[in-house]
Amino acid sequence: MAKISENKYNKLLEDRYKNEGLQLKITPNILGLFCEYVLSNNASIHRSGLVNLRNLLTIIDPTKSFENNPNLIDRYNFCLDVLKAKLDKNLTEKEYIISDVKGVLGDKYNNLDINGIGEISTSNVLWVESEIIPNYLNASLINNSILDLQRECAKYVTADPKDIPQYIENIYKQIDKIYIQKRRNQIDADDADSMFQLSKFEDTTSAIWNNQKSTSYKLISGMQSLNHILGGGFEERRVYCFFGLPGDGKTITLLNLMYQIKKYNPKVQCKDPTKKPCIVLLTMENYINEEVQTLYNIAVSSEDISERPLDDVIKAIANSDLFKDPEGNPNPIDLFIKFKPINSVTTEYMYKLTEELNDDGYEVICMLQDYIMRIRSADSSYNAEERVKLGNIINEFKNYAMYYSIPVITASQLNREAAKNIDIFRSAGQYDDMVNKISRANIAESSQLDFNLDAIIFIAPCWEGEYKWLAFKLIKKRYKADILPEDTIFFQPFVIGMNAKLVEDVGRTMVGSRNSLNYDRKTNKAADLFENAVKTNEVKSEDDNLARFGMNAKLEKPIVDNNGRDNGFIGSKQEYDETTGNKVYICNVLSPEEIDELTYYEYLKEILNGNEKLIDMFEYYDIS
Repeated sequence: MAKISENKYNKLLEDRYKNEGLQLKITPNILGLFCEYVLSNNASIHRSGLVNLRNLLTIIDPTKSFENNPNLIDRYNFCLDVLKAKLDKNLTEKEYIISDVKGVLGDKYNNLDINGIGEISTSNVLWVESEIIPNYLNASLINNSILDLQRECAKYVTADPKDIPQYIENIYKQIDKIYIQKRRNQIDADDADSMFQLSKFEDTTSAIWNNQKSTSYKLISGMQSLNHILGGGFEERRVYCFFGLPGDGKTITLLNLMYQIKKYNPKVQCKDPTKKPCIVLLTMENYINEEVQTLYNIAVSSEDISERPLDDVIKAIANSDLFKDPEGNPNPIDLFIKFKPINSVTTEYMYKLTEELNDDGYEVICMLQDYIMRIRSADSSYNAEERVKLGNIINEFKNYAMYYSIPVITASQLNREAAKNIDIFRSAGQYDDMVNKISRANIAESSQLDFNLDAIIFIAPCWEGEYKWLAFKLIKKRYKADILPEDTIFFQPFVIGMNAKLVEDVGRTMVGSRNSLNYDRKTNKAADLFENAVKTNEVKSEDDNLARFGMNAKLEKPIVDNNGRDNGFIGSKQEYDETTGNKVYICNVLSPEEIDELTYYEYLKEILNGNEKLIDMFEYYDIS
């Protein structure tokens, strides 16, 4: 076989690729998917993915790739304009982006149904970023590199034997160049989220800013003091653990938090806009009927579900705050309670459950698990020491929280020394001393749990006559929060007559909790009045009780509902200021005899410095 010269070989290659250009065939369906991708608010979209898509679109010839189809070329140009608005102008709101791309006169893309461009699901985002864009870019890479590579191969084929090592090195360099670019074409989600590069600080800063501004970044509870020690709320990617004695309120606390997170975060937005938000409680402590009964006791009534006719129970649940936000509007967040027997599953089940819900159209925004010692580690080293196993479980909770960018809330036990101290001080009614005695040393298997958790919070119920409180103490935190030492401890009251329901004070003028239970009841008038304000046993009859849920009775006088709002306060009547349209309260509707030792009027004189005009009518001033 005759040996071909290098020049002749290169001439053959040039003739072969002459005038061909790059003609990537992007189908109409894929181009439509690109339009959804660039315009979407899906939080799973990476900036590096948008950059790679722009790199792809700028290297193709739309007239060749789309065969002069005006509609497809419009979609192509629309994608480039949206990418410019997002990447160069840093616009984030969809309405502003659309306004920008339509131009000053608003007539650009009139033939394109922009409003008909739907949201993209997270699974499709993953497909676009991990397969579609890299595959097209790699095809372009090979098309642009193959001629240079074949030229180096031609030199090798025609080379003098003494020059062969050098040509081999040149071929390897071409291959390395292709491999490096291929790796750049692949969008690495981990690097996009977890690596900061100073020269590209705008990308990272923009992602962090958008993340912290999102409604799902921190989920608030219904208790101001708890939100304070949490640094604003339960933050995504963190693991929180409430420690208490057996039978001392851990499950009730988790169910209250589940109820409150749903109630006070109604505007939370899913990272995947095609999904509906939900909160999940994975219980391995109590069976479903017990959990649902307790949730009913929190949201509706202290009675057993079976004490009322079924139709009344269903109506009461439907009219409760389980389906409404604090303003009375529909709440889009769903709740799921899943029971699994003790030690029947590992932490891997949390992923399985989350993905199953995802398939059903839900996105988990918060996972609660009851409790740590009831679930197994996914680590196969089952014979490891208990402290090691518990440490592994928390590490796996943390990985789960980071993978889905949500908070995980769980519970665990205090050790025997803590139980001894709590029993001694609680029996003596010395609740402040009881709380002050608790420390990190009282956490069961403390070393591993203490090291791995983002927040450790101690809880214990306290009783003061008919009044019940839940003590909270922040023992350890790993997040940013400006908290004074005296604010790490507080006592949150339960609603009187509803021993499963913690008082909610978010949105109120005054905080409902106390920093101490050691006080003089005769001089602490504010505390006495607050106790009146949360009292639910003002309801005198079955009809009055049902009326709280809009059922079949009309109230004869103002009462305080189990949230201390909307029905007015003791000694007040809700009306509206005709001038401003604001909700106001006319005070002293009830006589002083109908209130305990201290009247509402007297209390208002104190807090409003005796200004009787303000006392007679004032904008929503909530004493609770």
